[in-house]
Amino acid sequence: MPIWYGLFFIGPLLAEITLRTSIFTPALDFLGNTLPIGVIGTVETLPVYGICITIGGTYGLIAQVTGRWI
Repeated sequence: MPIWYGLFFIGPLLAEITLRTSIFTPALDFLGNTLPIGVIGTVETLPVYGICITIGGTYGLIAQVTGRWI
C-alpha cells in the first residue's frame, strides 16, 4: 500500500505543486552554481511527472521496507 500511495498520490501531488509554483527554482539556482552546466540543463528537460513519480515511488518503497509512512 505505501508504494501505491507514493506513486499515485505523492508523485502527482509533487508534480502539480512544482508546475504551479516555482518551489524548485531556488534549489536549481543553487545547484546551477555548484554543478557543471550540462547537468542542470539535463535535469530541467526531464518530464516533471516522471521525476516526481520516481520520488514518490522511492518514498513508498522506503515506507514499505521500514514500516513507517511518515
